[in-house]
Amino acid sequence: MMKSFALLLSVSLFARSATAQESHLSDTASTDTAFYQDVTWSPDGKRLAMSVFQHGQYDIVVMNSDATGRRKLTDNPLTDYWTTWSRDGRRVGYASKQSGVTRICVTHLDSGTTQCLTDTSWECNAPSWSPDGRQIAFTRKVDGLRRLYVMDADGSEAQLVPDTAAEHWNPVWSPDGRLILFYSNLSDGKTDHLYTVHPDGTGLTQLTRQGHNIFPGWSPDGKQIIFARSGADGHEGVFVMNADGSEIKRVIEDSFYARWSPDGKKIVYISGGWPQSRVHVMSADGKNAVCVTR
Repeated sequence: MMKSFALLLSVSLFARSATAQESHLSDTASTDTAFYQDVTWSPDGKRLAMSVFQHGQYDIVVMNSDATGRRKLTDNPLTDYWTTWSRDGRRVGYASKQSGVTRICVTHLDSGTTQCLTDTSWECNAPSWSPDGRQIAFTRKVDGLRRLYVMDADGSEAQLVPDTAAEHWNPVWSPDGRLILFYSNLSDGKTDHLYTVHPDGTGLTQLTRQGHNIFPGWSPDGKQIIFARSGADGHEGVFVMNADGSEIKRVIEDSFYARWSPDGKKIVYISGGWPQSRVHVMSADGKNAVCVTR
């Protein structure tokens, strides 16, 4: 249990700081290992997009959910991670560190052309496309803190939501677009809990009260939340709870990141921790797990 707790905590801290990442990467990663940090389903449930650190750089990889058709969407010295799909499944959004600044960028799957939506004056991260495709939630660093923002899908009209002085990370839209789920240290400045808020910044609600809770995602019907937890009664791994924070149960032990497929029949999850992790797909009942990365 202590080993899994250390892995989960290290992944969380690793994901927070680009500066810490670069130092950690150069010190501990070998060219033979691959660290998968996040993974997301395409809207039709046929493909996966993920960020992977390998051979000295972070890139975005896209492949079919049965492990076929793997290809790099990005392949450069930049740091590209935290994937999100457009609603039509034709583009993948992600955070890309360029010239010392992390921007929100979008790459077209067919043409390979890339457009950055935020400029170099903003330090941004962790984009999430809204269900209707009209907006993107993301984090922006303001006065030393990661704050939650929503902007139009073309990069315009960015608004702060909610206006709270705390670290906010990894926003995810609810399937109906009425809520944004994220994790934050808002409660005490050091412990991460899950929260929801309306896109206009109202209705901020804390969902978890125990442990260290990160990387949340929604079930397709919006009734449940899947997330990683550590430090609560000695239990670590991926958990599922109702959308109101009730009935928490562990579903995967050796994992720090998981997402339901759009039809709710499968779960993709990442096992292991820095510097070696793998992506698996299993049925939603926990059976028939298959590793889809090498």
